[in-house]
Amino acid sequence: MTYNFELYFDHLIVWDSLGTSRIEACGFRKHSRTVERNDGSRSEFYFLQQAYIELTGAIAGGDRDMGDSHWTRNGAFNAAHALGFAVSDPEAIRRALYQAGFSPHETEASALADGEEPSWSFVFVPGSKTLGPPLYFVKYLRDISEIYSAGLGPNGISGVSQIEIGVDDPERACRAWEQFLSSFTETERQGTCLALGWPMLQKLCFVVADRTNINCDEACAYGLRAVDFSVDDPAAASKHFKTVGVAIHRDSDRAFRFEPSFLSGLKTRVVTQSSKQQLQHIEE
Repeated sequence: MTYNFELYFDHLIVWDSLGTSRIEACGFRKHSRTVERNDGSRSEFYFLQQAYIELTGAIAGGDRDMGDSHWTRNGAFNAAHALGFAVSDPEAIRRALYQAGFSPHETEASALADGEEPSWSFVFVPGSKTLGPPLYFVKYLRDISEIYSAGLGPNGISGVSQIEIGVDDPERACRAWEQFLSSFTETERQGTCLALGWPMLQKLCFVVADRTNINCDEACAYGLRAVDFSVDDPAAASKHFKTVGVAIHRDSDRAFRFEPSFLSGLKTRVVTQSSKQQLQHIEE
């Protein structure tokens, strides 16, 4: 069974009613209404009642025991357009976000139910000029690092040589990442696209995974447009991506582009001790 999640501003849509019990188990408040898609399918409609870090923890497996591996194995987390969440204590989450270096756009949410007081909705929109460390897609990079440690390619996934991150303000992004990673080095720049070499990417994965004091999973990739992979063996890469269920857009013979919505095919995993040892070897 596949559960498809679409997160928009202050609500979460689950396109499969069989996910109801899991959503409610995470503390989300179900509303007695449904929405209908253009194709005629119907879904339950949920408003988010928890801080976003709890939402991502639930979706990604995080600190919560969902009791069913289907949640992460088949869950498709699509946040290509905007990430948002409504909170019951806006002042507390606002302080936490700013302390973490984030500048969210705040909008006053409408009442969640008849007679209920409105809460505040914090929205992170890819493409905004509030740049920071690329924390959002780090969840997917962790998965790539594990594939690397399994020896499925000289540079990661079938010869991945670099990743390109589209941002609105490259200079500001570089400064932010240099503060985040003291050894950050830019390998190439073309317009508003930053290209990071694979060793840098791998180190980024491990550093973020170890920095548990940073709210890695509650942040959107600031200014993220798309993720481009250049590969050495396009045929092998295509086969591998299909095997792991990742949808890709092929720009050219040797380049693959992951739009944010396509990233949902990669699963989140915890970095293992053996992977950390490989990182130490690379650093040496």
